[in-house]
Amino acid sequence: MNINGKNYRTFADREEKDLKEIKKQNFEDAEKHFQARLSKLLVDRDIRKQDLADAICVSPSSVSGYLSGNHHPDMATLLAISNYFDVSLDYLFGKTDYTYIKTDNRSPVDNEMLSYYSKLNDGDKHQVLGETKLLYKIEKKSGAK
Repeated sequence: MNINGKNYRTFADREEKDLKEIKKQNFEDAEKHFQARLSKLLVDRDIRKQDLADAICVSPSSVSGYLSGNHHPDMATLLAISNYFDVSLDYLFGKTDYTYIKTDNRSPVDNEMLSYYSKLNDGDKHQVLGETKLLYKIEKKSGAK
């Protein structure tokens, strides 16, 4: 606002500028979290960039760009990444440290177990199932919950 030849910032001007700064900082924070979380998921789950790229229908150079911050995935790609790793968007952007997507009435441990189990081959799934049944029988006999 200009009064007597002097420029004064109105409250609305200050608020708009402050809001732009907050949005910029939030975006930068989310971008850093996304890069770190995506990298961690790839390493922790022993997944190659090429495998992720194939699964979400992008080029390996796009995945490299996501990791470096030189490229930003669109919403469809973000959802594909979230679904591929079975994690929430909140986790990818650093809003939560929980890696699972809570469904039904399962506990976080149940969801994490199912996430890893679903990525096993059939032979390993049968082995895990057999060992789980055995563990259940042992706990049932001992009265443990």
